[in-house]
Amino acid sequence: MLCRSGFILLPKLGLFFVDLYSGLINLSCGFFLVASAKWMSGSSAVQGTASSRARASDERALDKPEMKMPAATAFAFIAGFVGICFQAALMRLVGIWMGSSEYAFCTIVSVYIMMLALGAGRLRKKEKPSRQTLIINQCLIITGLAGVYFLVPFLPYFFLLVRTLFTSVVPAFYVYYSASVLVFVALLFVPVGAMGRTMPLLFGYMGSALSRSGARVGVLYFWNSLGCVFGGLIGGYLLLYWVNLDSVFKICILL
Repeated sequence: MLCRSGFILLPKLGLFFVDLYSGLINLSCGFFLVASAKWMSGSSAVQGTASSRARASDERALDKPEMKMPAATAFAFIAGFVGICFQAALMRLVGIWMGSSEYAFCTIVSVYIMMLALGAGRLRKKEKPSRQTLIINQCLIITGLAGVYFLVPFLPYFFLLVRTLFTSVVPAFYVYYSASVLVFVALLFVPVGAMGRTMPLLFGYMGSALSRSGARVGVLYFWNSLGCVFGGLIGGYLLLYWVNLDSVFKICILL
């Protein structure tokens, strides 16, 4: 959807109408979710409560979280901070590698979100995460970020070589950005895919009681979103008053 907005809708409709239509679509989705929640709560109230209470008590008896909530919220906060901080640093570097444009921005953000989604989807539905799973996942993030860090000095010339493979005609424009998407997929598959797997793993450690899952997931998402906010403000903006992008990358790797 983001690629479609950047490459098709923006040139045809302009920024104002793209923002307007996007806002209307978001509002429609919000009203639909609120109406669906009210309809589901009303239908569940009609059903008998004795069986649901018995089922909830059984779930609480079997509910044994493998990670305490303070540790899980710390993980969620750091995951959000590192994810957005790394994305902000990467977008600044992409402006150097490919030139600063809405097309380059849409390309890197689309690939980033796609890798997060693929990482989250790799966790199988019936998979019971162990403690070693999270440790291995964090090692993948560190290894992937370190790999990107050491490749940064060579990527401007590499993207220049990719650009010289295509002539300056309109069809080659889309082929060039398609090739750039493949390059970013190969570059971000390991670190960002592992980042996308972090939150589902944390949800798996929070126990199996459905009656408590909503509150726990909400708390984890709150701290993850708060980490994203601080990652964008601090890592993507304030830190650059005192350190350079090289140091920002090192902070992401250390965290």
